[in-house]
Amino acid sequence: FVAEAAHELRTPLSLLRTSIDLALRRERPPDELKAALETARGDVVSLSVLADRLLDLERLRQPQVLERHPTDITALVRDVVRRTGDALVRSDVSAEVNANVDGEMLRQALANLVENAQKFAPGRAVVVAHEPAERELRLTVSDAGPPIAPELRRVIFEPFHRLARDKPGAGLGLAIVSAIAAAHGGRCEVEPVVDAAGVEVGNRFRIVLPEAAATT
Repeated sequence: FVAEAAHELRTPLSLLRTSIDLALRRERPPDELKAALETARGDVVSLSVLADRLLDLERLRQPQVLERHPTDITALVRDVVRRTGDALVRSDVSAEVNANVDGEMLRQALANLVENAQKFAPGRAVVVAHEPAERELRLTVSDAGPPIAPELRRVIFEPFHRLARDKPGAGLGLAIVSAIAAAHGGRCEVEPVVDAAGVEVGNRFRIVLPEAAATT
């Protein structure tokens, strides 16, 4: 884990150093210096995001990290969708569901799943919902992106695993989702979305928290 983290940190650090070295190599007009500073700032932002996610993963490994409270899951799902500001992201919730969970962490997990769906299925619909289940809370995020191969469904929740190297990110978003589910005693799953003809047309990510929810 440390080796992977160091590897991910090296890239933005190298880019930052290169930007600074080029800016210092010779006298430059103010507009070029401003452009160099803006590039360096972008690299610093990338490092900050990566550092925050690494800290999130470490924090989730600590005992008693959760702050459970009675939470309106239906309202939480709708709030996650509202915060995206994207008309292609919608909620599909009807019956009121309440659960004794860490609402902020669960909100982060759902937001990470939505962000992941938007990244790999840009311009396509994303549906956030909860599924009826006895003695379980099941939250799903479905997309219309390229189906994930069966052999990858077992590893995509591991830290630093990325489906596409040309996409931004360090491969920590899904790992954090999995860690949040595990902290609740639950798990994460992914399965294909299948149309009426049996063709895989997308992916459905599911957070399952056993014995966490009570429908009213």
